[in-house]
Amino acid sequence: MSMLALGVPIRRHYAVLIDGLLMVLGGYYLLFVSTSFLATFQAFLAIIGVVMAAWAAVFLVDMWRLREGGRSYGGPGGADRERLLRPGAPALHWPGLVSLVVASIVGLGLITSADENIAKVLGFLMSDELRTGTFGAANIGVVVALVVAGALYYLLTAFTRRGGRGTR
Repeated sequence: MSMLALGVPIRRHYAVLIDGLLMVLGGYYLLFVSTSFLATFQAFLAIIGVVMAAWAAVFLVDMWRLREGGRSYGGPGGADRERLLRPGAPALHWPGLVSLVVASIVGLGLITSADENIAKVLGFLMSDELRTGTFGAANIGVVVALVVAGALYYLLTAFTRRGGRGTR
């Protein structure tokens, strides 16, 4: 259903089918593959934390720098809102998406997991010594993702023109 809210052109019953399939796969992993529910749940929270930190940084920089503190997000004469909701208008702002993806990858490389299966894809930017020490347990990737996303989005939008939202 989130795909429908994002504007992905998919029929409702296919969106529900994909959601259901993801839930079944997650349940299967928790019941038959994972050895610890707590470790898997903590890994899930850390991964979501990294992506949400990056998203929050992009949102805050966009609001403070490009939207005059949020005053131009919609109110009187909200041209950006109208442009986003118009059919055929670009639904993506590429600097924001690039910042989110890059910061998420960097952040995921700096967190660890006690789940041995998930740990294989996390912490790839750390040495084994860092991964097993206090630095690895701190999950510093959440904070790093916040800083990297904000700085990268600020830099990428500094080189685009003021009204240049979306793809052109």
